[in-house]
Amino acid sequence: MRNLVPRKNFINILSALILLMALAPSTQAKDKPQYHLKLATVAPEGTGWSDVFHNYADYVEKESGGRVNVILYLGAIMGDEPDEVRKLRIGQIQGAVVTLMGMGIIAEEFKALELPQLIMNFQESDHVLEKLSPVFKQILKEKDIVLAGWSEIGYVRIYTRVPINSIQDFDKTKFWSWAGEPVIEEALRTLGIKNLIPLSLTEVLNSLKTGLVDSFIGSCLTIIPLQWYTETSYMSDFTYGYSPAAVLLDRKYFDQLPPDLQGIILEGWRLFLPDLTRKVREDEEKACRGLKARGLKENPSSPELLLEVRKRAVEVQDKLAGKYYPLSLLQKIRAALEEFRLQSHSSPAP
Repeated sequence: MRNLVPRKNFINILSALILLMALAPSTQAKDKPQYHLKLATVAPEGTGWSDVFHNYADYVEKESGGRVNVILYLGAIMGDEPDEVRKLRIGQIQGAVVTLMGMGIIAEEFKALELPQLIMNFQESDHVLEKLSPVFKQILKEKDIVLAGWSEIGYVRIYTRVPINSIQDFDKTKFWSWAGEPVIEEALRTLGIKNLIPLSLTEVLNSLKTGLVDSFIGSCLTIIPLQWYTETSYMSDFTYGYSPAAVLLDRKYFDQLPPDLQGIILEGWRLFLPDLTRKVREDEEKACRGLKARGLKENPSSPELLLEVRKRAVEVQDKLAGKYYPLSLLQKIRAALEEFRLQSHSSPAP
C-alpha cells in the first residue's frame, strides 16, 4: 500500500506531538495540590460557621485549579483556641478562625474590643471594625500574622441558675471564666463576682453538670451547640459585651505563596465572611427566641441594675487601659463610636 504521509513528514509530525505533550501540563499534574491550607476552629460541624468553611474550601480548591488543598479541623479537633494559636505559630496549621480569646493571645491590643458595655450593637461593631481594621492589621503584621477578615460570635449575655435582681446577687454565683482571659475575668470581678472558676472551653459543660460552675457568659447561638443551655435557668435581658471573630493566617506560609494564590485565598474570605456575619446575626435572634421557647427565662433588669452594670463597665474599661491595651487604642474605639452615634443620632444602650 502506498504511504499517505511521506516518512520524513511523519517523523516531523510525531516529534512535534511529543514536544507538545512534554510541554503541556497533564491533568494529573494540574490537579495535584502544591500547597496545603490547614484551617482550625472550635466551631462545630452542623453550624452556619461550618457551612461557610466548607463553601470556602470548595471555592479555593476550584479557583486554584487544585493547587491548594484546604483541610478543615472543626469542633476543637486541634484543641481550644490557645492550642490553635500555638499550632499556628509553629506552622502545624496555616490558619485559624478565633474569637478574641485567640486574638488576645497573639496581641493583647485586641482585648479592647471585648470590653463590657463598649460596643453595643451590630451597626456600631461594623463601624468600629471598618474604621480600625488598618490598625489591627498592622498589629498582627508585626506578629507575622495576616488578618484575612472579620466575622463575629455575636453579643454575649449573662446566664445564671438564680435570678439577678441587684448587683449583690452576682455574689451568689459560681461563674465560669475562660482560662487565659484576664480582661473578662477582671470585668466579671468588677460586677462583684467572687467565685470565678477559670476553665477551658471544653471543660465547661461537665463543670456545669457537676455544679463546679453555675453561671457563664455567651451568645445564644453558641451555647446551643455547646449544650450549655441545658444547665441554666435565666439569661440577662441586656447584652454584656461584643465578641468578634477573625480569620488569621500564618504570614510565613502566606508570603511564600504565588501572588495569584494569595489573591484567591483572601478573595474567598472577602466573598464568604459577609454572608457568615449576616447568617450569624439572623441565627442569633432565632437562637434567643428558641431558648425562651425551651423554658429559659429572660431576667428582667431594673433601671438601677442596668445603670450600675454600665457604671462598673466604664470603670473597668479605664482601669485596664495601659495594662492590656494602650489607652490610645481605647480612645480611638471610643472616638469611632462617638462618630457613629452622632451620625446615626443613637446612644449606647445599657
